Parts: sequence; C-alpha cells; structure tokens
Amino acid sequence: MEADDALALIGGERAAGWLQYHDGSWAPVWRDGRIGSPFTFAELIELAVDDVAAFESGPVDQS
Repeated sequence: MEADDALALIGGERAAGWLQYHDGSWAPVWRDGRIGSPFTFAELIELAVDDVAAFESGPVDQS
C-alpha cells in the first residue's frame, strides 16, 4: 500500500468500491475511477498496530 492510499483511508476519504485480486489482496477504487495500490489484510493490521502504538506513545514534541 502506498502512503497516499493509506493516508486517504485513514484521513476519511472513502473509496467508491474495492477490488479484490486473485492473491487475496485488496485495492481501493476511488470515485474518479483510479485504482489504488493493492494491500493485504496483514498489511492493514500492521498499519492499525502502528497507529495504536503511536497513539499510546503520546504526542510528538515538534520543538
């Protein structure tokens, strides 16, 4: 999954549909007809785990 696709999914942009490939991976289909990068269920879980870890670690000091 490319970063732009992941950020769109996390940021609330909703795919118009989903495409499932024969290998079991999925790709978002955007409203303008573009097909995003395919990802596996394992990659989606990894993103979720990373998000939870970042949330639990607290805010990042950007000073």
